[in-house]
Amino acid sequence: MPEPEVNWRLFVAMPVPQALIQALTTTQKALQRALPHAKIRWTPPHQFHLTLKFLGDVPAADVPTLQARLQTACSRQTAIPLHLHALGFFPHAEHPRVLWAGLQGQLGMLNVLQQNITHALAPWQKDDSTEETFSAHITLARIKHLTPRERAILLQAVQQAAPQPVSWVADRIQLMRSTLSSQGAHHECLSAWTLLPTKASST
Repeated sequence: MPEPEVNWRLFVAMPVPQALIQALTTTQKALQRALPHAKIRWTPPHQFHLTLKFLGDVPAADVPTLQARLQTACSRQTAIPLHLHALGFFPHAEHPRVLWAGLQGQLGMLNVLQQNITHALAPWQKDDSTEETFSAHITLARIKHLTPRERAILLQAVQQAAPQPVSWVADRIQLMRSTLSSQGAHHECLSAWTLLPTKASST
């Protein structure tokens, strides 16, 4: 019998600066103090990132081809000024499942980059998947269950725990592998590419 195909769980992301990690860690700790016993899985600060495309399981043998297509998609892209914005929920505050920190800035540039990556990696997208509208955010927590009282506390805490404003120029793309275990997900960077400098930073 042939050996089963080995799959890797992959996603494409942009790393975030240490100043943003520190700001979001402060926000996270404030929310944790408000709900110390709630069924919430908090994202480890070292795993904060901006997801551009989640691919899921991809044959490991395809990774070199995928890397080449991703490099081509990023080769003419310029670094993107971004800044930390407000907190929010998916799907919405009445039924929160994901707590996130939103981003603002040159979102038009970011959307073009994300669309180019999506097009380049189309062969590895699942046929039965529905393409969701891209929303620039950093996941802070995944919410398993909240009582009505806990939800009210969380909504109030979110209003009071707005993160400090942080601005940066996002200039790196990473192909990441996620390995799941009982201790959570482990992220490994397989490849990274630097975007072209902006006009302001190249002068």
